[in-house]
Amino acid sequence: MTGIGQDPRVRAYLDAVCSKVRAKERHAEIREELLGHLEELAEELRAEGMEEPEAAREALRRMGDAERVGAGLHLVHRPKPDLWLAAMAVLLLLAGLAYVYGLQQRWPYESTLLQKQLLHGAAGLVVLTACYYAPLQSLRRWSWPIFGAGAALLAAAPRLGVQVNGHRGYYNLGPLIVESAGPAILFMLIGAAGILSRLETGKAGQTSLWRDAVDKAALLGMLPAFLFLYSNDLSRLPLYAAGLGVIVLLNRRWRLAAVGAAMVPVIVLAAMVFKEPYFYYAWERLTGTGMAKGSSEYQLAIALDAVRSAGWLGQGFHAGPDSTVPVSSEFLFPFLVYSLGWAFGLLLGTLLLLFSGRCLAQALRVQDCHARALAAALAAVFGVQTIWSLLLTFGIVPVIGYSLPLLGWGSPLLGEMAMLGLLLGLIRQRDRKPAAFSSAAG
Repeated sequence: MTGIGQDPRVRAYLDAVCSKVRAKERHAEIREELLGHLEELAEELRAEGMEEPEAAREALRRMGDAERVGAGLHLVHRPKPDLWLAAMAVLLLLAGLAYVYGLQQRWPYESTLLQKQLLHGAAGLVVLTACYYAPLQSLRRWSWPIFGAGAALLAAAPRLGVQVNGHRGYYNLGPLIVESAGPAILFMLIGAAGILSRLETGKAGQTSLWRDAVDKAALLGMLPAFLFLYSNDLSRLPLYAAGLGVIVLLNRRWRLAAVGAAMVPVIVLAAMVFKEPYFYYAWERLTGTGMAKGSSEYQLAIALDAVRSAGWLGQGFHAGPDSTVPVSSEFLFPFLVYSLGWAFGLLLGTLLLLFSGRCLAQALRVQDCHARALAAALAAVFGVQTIWSLLLTFGIVPVIGYSLPLLGWGSPLLGEMAMLGLLLGLIRQRDRKPAAFSSAAG
């Protein structure tokens, strides 16, 4: 501090005001703003002939009582959590517990299944809380390392991960098995949002801007695509692509969008050349053709029959559901409809659509451009999962491995809870001005 800011009375006044504002990340900005007003008042008073000490005292008097000013600023700057969205998330998690209970009834010999899933849930709550309070300015400042961490998670999974259901894309964290794709997508979207939030400059000319677009498309688009392909997790690429596309569009990076679209054929060609067996398997899963057609059609037919035979109140869990009904996470919704009925299915489907829609609507209300793009990208990931899984119930889309968000209570839950926590944290600060987020970002 310089000038009036060195006055002990002024420092005490600023401390008293900030003590009433619970949003500690706003204290530096509040101090700067109040000090500016005090300096202006003191300058006017000195121009009228007052000495420095008298001018400082009179400026403080005109600013008003510190407690009253602090209380008013607290009301302006306090976070506003979306309780409706949080309540919807809790209901989805409870519906997921019903799915876990049904699995326990289906496989009574798996006596620890419920305990394992509850452990994932407890760990997920810890992760959600940490992400809820994550400071956006730090995420932006460290966007490149965070993006690199996400890429490293994908790259290391085939060698360091454990195999689950024939796929080595999971990490063993003691009693927890965590899917690598979910945290990797989250980290890379955090990184991409921070990287693309930085303003483009036209000083170097259009050629440099296009070169920058090519570089970023290769790093943010092509590299993750190759890593998803390398880790045999190509089905998760559309989730990342949806989030990245939202970030690109909300930041108005039209050159990057054009270059990224031009790189899609390159990615497809590389997949055909370097991962031919896996590429054609993934293509067959996506299109429902070839060898995957029979398996996919068989599973979908059984799931549709289960939904048709559910009735309004379902077949129940107590006796164990029909052994032919698929219970994998992709068929979570048909399984719950079969067990709990059409009425439950209508309520759950409505809740899922309302949850996804509110996520996006609230994300788009965030004032800060960086925070808005990141929140909307996370909402897009949840939306793609939800829409695809619901359409799968009616046989409209093929089976590619997506499950409904927050309902699986298994290895994907930690990544989903981290996304939810960060999304809720960004939305609770939706009314804050951009300076509140970026003042410390540099």
